Amino acid sequence: MNLWEKTKSIASLYTGTFIVVMILNQLLFFGFCLNPICLVAAMPHVLFFTALIGSWLNKESGWGDDEQSGRVGEIYKESKKMVDNSLAQTVSELKRANELASEKIRKEQIYEDSFDTLDSKYLEVIDTKKPDSDIDYSVCQICGSETVLRTATRGLYAGKNFYGCSRFPECKGITNIKHTKKITNDEFDDDIPF
Repeated sequence: MNLWEKTKSIASLYTGTFIVVMILNQLLFFGFCLNPICLVAAMPHVLFFTALIGSWLNKESGWGDDEQSGRVGEIYKESKKMVDNSLAQTVSELKRANELASEKIRKEQIYEDSFDTLDSKYLEVIDTKKPDSDIDYSVCQICGSETVLRTATRGLYAGKNFYGCSRFPECKGITNIKHTKKITNDEFDDDIPF
């Protein structure tokens, strides 16, 4: 019988012993109370009796023999060799995976660096395209692209027209339309509340 089978048999022996002792304990001392509080109260002395009875049953089955214990040492040595071999194989696989990941990261970094270079060149072009005049409605004040006449749908300026950049998702430049309506003196006097 190998170590794993023996371990399973001992575990099942102790589990079975625990269940039998618990049922007998609940039947004799607690009036077969299966409430959780009763089971918790019975746990200390049930575990003690399980250890005593399980050890006695285990000794009767011959687990403590010298021949068996010598065999356990051999099994342990064999399993240690297997673990060492599998550990070395795992380490080599992890090194290879690490090399592949670092190579992938390097490729991604080169890819990102090329985009950074393109972005910086693009931004330099944008800076040079800014209009010279104060307000030029046909050119975006931020990126220099063409603007489109739009109408605000929400917010404080809902229903008002403005010029928005034609490259909207990338550039959020807007130019409010300044109304140059001249106010006459008559209109000015009507607005004063006195």
